[in-house]
Amino acid sequence: MRSPMSRSQSIFTRALSLALAVSLALVLLLARRVGALGADIRELRRQLGSLQPGALVPTVATTTLTGDTVTIGRQADSTARQVLFILTTTCPYCRATQQIWTEMADSFRRASPVIQVIGVTLDSLERTRAYADSLQLPYPIAPFPERKLVDLYRARLVPQTVVLDAEGRVLHARIGLLGPGPGLDSVYAAALGRQVRETTTVTASRGSPQRPPRK
Repeated sequence: MRSPMSRSQSIFTRALSLALAVSLALVLLLARRVGALGADIRELRRQLGSLQPGALVPTVATTTLTGDTVTIGRQADSTARQVLFILTTTCPYCRATQQIWTEMADSFRRASPVIQVIGVTLDSLERTRAYADSLQLPYPIAPFPERKLVDLYRARLVPQTVVLDAEGRVLHARIGLLGPGPGLDSVYAAALGRQVRETTTVTASRGSPQRPPRK
């Protein structure tokens, strides 16, 4: 026969075990909620840091590295499309994306005369000119004429690939590396006016977008 003290110890042990189990369950539940909240915050930051389809961008005139004047945004030709490659010279992901961007620029040049490709640099003309020459980039590159446009174009994360229609409305925008797959296909589809089924919402190749250095 168990003594009252033994029964009390047994009850206490079971209560303690139950309390520990409940505490563990609460910790796991809290960890899941924190993880979900973190994912929501990252997605919100991604959206705030990039252009979203349907947004209208300001129309701006700027000058390319070769001295030509180009207009980014609204175009006179209602069938026009613009593809913007937003970059910095120090971003390793921009450099890694250059081969794809070069191939895209060549493809669009051959595909349609109304598709204009423009590289948009966030760096100085001197630094960008050296960068473009070293990589022999075949498409025109121009800076934003005003620093505030970096924020208006949500261009603080690079590399970005943006497709605009003739009204300056965003048809497609993607941050990060591009590679063969749905991500790249969706850029072509937006520029060429085709519909494709998007099977993923992440960048086609891994690589964290980079913020340009503060000046």
